[in-house]
Amino acid sequence: GEPLAPLAHALKNPLAAGLTNLAYARGFGDALPPEAQAEDVREALLDARLASESVQRFVNNLELLAVEVSGSGGRRDSLPPLGLGSLVDEAVARQRPHAEARRIQITTAAEAGVDGARIDQDNVLRALENLVANAVQHAPSGSQIRVRTARDGNDVVVEVVDQGSQVPPA
Repeated sequence: GEPLAPLAHALKNPLAAGLTNLAYARGFGDALPPEAQAEDVREALLDARLASESVQRFVNNLELLAVEVSGSGGRRDSLPPLGLGSLVDEAVARQRPHAEARRIQITTAAEAGVDGARIDQDNVLRALENLVANAVQHAPSGSQIRVRTARDGNDVVVEVVDQGSQVPPA
């Protein structure tokens, strides 16, 4: 775990600068009149942002792995109960612009009793965002993604369903 934490930190700074500059460039392009906006440039900026955010999720996962491997993570019973529904909503909101760019509709549904789980908010949000981002990336353009949260005994299950190709069982 020790070599992973500095590696993740070293990758985060240039990645954050790249994402900031992409946002600046996109804002500059959006301020131009529609006839001056080149569709291929807008698409290239969106693709670059999606790729950068994918790398950012990978780096965040490296950080999480470093914490797990080093054993410095906290115990679940010491965590406060949180609303899983709001975390699902936040993960979906973060991916909605990407989905809209691909004409993908995302719907959510939560059964009663899914809130109050003792979970690490940052790590669960990261996992949820990874699941939704993966669905957006692999779902066919113009399709739908459903995110459902339900109780299964003492567990809470989050199900992300899209019409993308499935990974073969082998």
